[in-house]
Amino acid sequence: MITTTEESVLQLGDKIAGICSAARENAREGLHILDEYLSQENKQSLIAQLLKENQQTMQDLMNDLKKLNDDVRSAQEQFIQDGAYWRDKQSALTGRLKDIADHSQLLALNASIEAARAGEHGQGFAIVAREVGKLAELSKSTLDKMDKQSMDIYSHVENMTVNVMDTINNSTSIIQNIGGQVYKTHERMTEAIKTIHEASNTLVANVTELSRQVENTVFNLQFQDMVSQELNHVVKIVEECNEELQHLALALQNGEALKDQTEITDKLAKLYTTVSERRVHQQVTGEKLLDTTNVGKVDEELGDNVELF
Repeated sequence: MITTTEESVLQLGDKIAGICSAARENAREGLHILDEYLSQENKQSLIAQLLKENQQTMQDLMNDLKKLNDDVRSAQEQFIQDGAYWRDKQSALTGRLKDIADHSQLLALNASIEAARAGEHGQGFAIVAREVGKLAELSKSTLDKMDKQSMDIYSHVENMTVNVMDTINNSTSIIQNIGGQVYKTHERMTEAIKTIHEASNTLVANVTELSRQVENTVFNLQFQDMVSQELNHVVKIVEECNEELQHLALALQNGEALKDQTEITDKLAKLYTTVSERRVHQQVTGEKLLDTTNVGKVDEELGDNVELF
C-alpha cells in the first residue's frame, strides 16, 4: 500500500511541475506578443485576441490545479491510513517480540535456579542461563529502541505529508493571485499597454517562484521513498530477530543445545547497512564490520530512484 501511495504522490508532483512549466511558457509567450504589439497598427484587435487566449489558459490552469489539489488531498488521506495500518502491525509485532524476550528471560532465571540446585554439576548450565538472560535483555532493549525509532519515522512522514499539502495550498494561492493579476490587467489594457507589460513581468516572476516551490515539493515527495526503504530495512531486521528468538525459545523449551551466539550475530551483521547499526554491533561484539554496504546504489529496476538500503 505504501508503495502505491508513494507512486501516486510522485505522479502528482510531476503534474504540478507540468502545470508550472505550461504557465511559465504561456507567460513568456505573452511577453513576446506584447513586444510585437507595440509595432502593430491594429492594437485593439491584437490585444483582445491575446487577452482572450490568456484568460482561457488561466482558466484551464485553475481547473487543473483544483483537480490536482483534490488528488493530492486524497493521496494524503490514503497515505495516513496506510501509515497507521503499518504502525499498528509493527507495534503488534514488537509487542510479541518483547513477550518472547520476557519469556526467555524468565526461562533463563528458572534455569539458573535449577543450576544452583544441581550444585557443582550445574555450573556450566548456570553460565549458559546467564548468557541467555543477557541475550533476552539485549533483545528487549533493542526492540524498545527500534520501536521508538519507528514511531519517530512515522511521525516525520506524517509531518511531511502536512508540509506537502501546505506547499500545494501555497501554490494554489499563487496561481489565484496570478489569475487576479491577469484579469485586472485586462480591465486596464485599453488605457495603458505599459501596465500590461509590467504585469506580465510580475507573472513571469511569480511562475518562476512557483516552479521553485514545486521543485522543493517534489524533493520532499522523493524523500518519502527513502523513508519507505528505511522502514522495510527495519522490518527485515525485526523479522530476523523474531525468528532467532523463536528458535531460542524452542531450544530452551525442548532442552536442546543453544545455537552459537556468534552465528546469530554474524547473520544479523549481514543485514546492517547504516553507520549507527555497525557501531552498535561493534560495541556489543567488539567486532568491526567491513564497509560492504550498497548505500546509494542505482538499480535499473528502480528507474530514477536510489536504493538506500
